[in-house]
Amino acid sequence: MGHRALVAYERTDGLYTLHYSHWGGADLKLKHRITAETPFGGENTDSKWAKQLLAELADGLEAVVVDGYLVGEDRPSTVVEPKPRAIGLTLDEIVAGHLQGQFQALRGIVGDMMDKGVFTQSTARRYLKQKLREWVRE
Repeated sequence: MGHRALVAYERTDGLYTLHYSHWGGADLKLKHRITAETPFGGENTDSKWAKQLLAELADGLEAVVVDGYLVGEDRPSTVVEPKPRAIGLTLDEIVAGHLQGQFQALRGIVGDMMDKGVFTQSTARRYLKQKLREWVRE
């Protein structure tokens, strides 16, 4: 089980590129690993390729071009995937997508608990309401 995180990098047009990290969410690892010198959280501080790629993404480089950009040289591993999951998103779109994913996961887990007899329909409803209230307060 990973400690997943989404990382949004602001572009020059005010929109964002969204990147994925499978292990970066553990113990605030990304907070300490993402720097100006290592924008994707790599161990290698000589990451000219990473800084150049991030700058080009900030200027609107299309995601399909990134594949060609990363091929050909041995790149050090990074905590954050250099290829964006999505480009040109607003913060509202990122938050809405994240919340939708969280809700789908919660709904799936509650459904599984009902199938296994752990929750009745009424306890499932109460649990869903409780979790949604907690999320709204955060």
